[in-house]
Amino acid sequence: MSIGVSVQSNRLPLKIWSDLTVPAFADINGLISGVYERWKLYSSQDIDRGISEHDDMRHESDGTLEEYLRVGVSAVKIVTEAMLLAGRCEFDSVLDLPCGGGRVTRHLRAFFPESKLFVADIDKNKEIFAVNQFNAEPFPFHKDYLGRSELKVDLLFSGSLLTHFDLPMFDRALHYFVEALNPGGLAILTLHGRNCASHALAQHSRIIDLFAKRRMVDRLKQMLFRIKYKTNIDPSVALNKHLMRRGFGYYACPMWTAMYGQSYGGSFTAPSWVINRIESRSDCRILGYKEMSFANYQDVVIVQKI
Repeated sequence: MSIGVSVQSNRLPLKIWSDLTVPAFADINGLISGVYERWKLYSSQDIDRGISEHDDMRHESDGTLEEYLRVGVSAVKIVTEAMLLAGRCEFDSVLDLPCGGGRVTRHLRAFFPESKLFVADIDKNKEIFAVNQFNAEPFPFHKDYLGRSELKVDLLFSGSLLTHFDLPMFDRALHYFVEALNPGGLAILTLHGRNCASHALAQHSRIIDLFAKRRMVDRLKQMLFRIKYKTNIDPSVALNKHLMRRGFGYYACPMWTAMYGQSYGGSFTAPSWVINRIESRSDCRILGYKEMSFANYQDVVIVQKI
């Protein structure tokens, strides 16, 4: 076993429902009509373009404001697909976690103007901005995802969060999200799947020479980091060894880990591995898994609380 891999990511045992009935769609025409009316209203609005000075996704990741806004549109399209799969288009409460600077939040506000909108982020500057800018309420949560949520919601969107967690944190967050749903509630979770892994492999191959030329002092710092956090920091190990063999690969980023005070980096998951994580639970059902969905880059899994 390589250094830092203290938790096996083998297949979990399947849980079978003993007695479960799920209500069928009461009115498919009404459902489609309701979704259409939401899109009609959403498309007729000018999306809030207020940007926080703390929004690193806008200032560092997305090239232009239009690209930034298109990511939010893709989230609304995913929500629409989830609504059709679940047979519902009304949600009293909606949560965006992490909300960041509101890349998705602004679109959820426009798409669900009547819903109580909650936001949460480990960066409180971003959360405060989202609360004030988009008429939202703060959602109290545990940053280590231990315990249970104080509040429950009908729709939860979590973009680019599980994509940064090691295995223990991934499992805790998944459990936390399901527990935070009301019965019949939906969780939409984005993931680094096969597409992201292929991009990461290509990127890593371009900078591998840089890794080889690092000074000895840098390598010593990395070794001490691995010992302290008991984790892998090499993307090639996460991708070529752990992901390919086990369905889950993770590498920690020292800078992010120091910033958040917990292991934080990049995780990659096979669709089958994610599905198994959910089918090992008896309190939810899988509505769908779509590769290259969020921003045409990340995968998405849709889960419903039962």
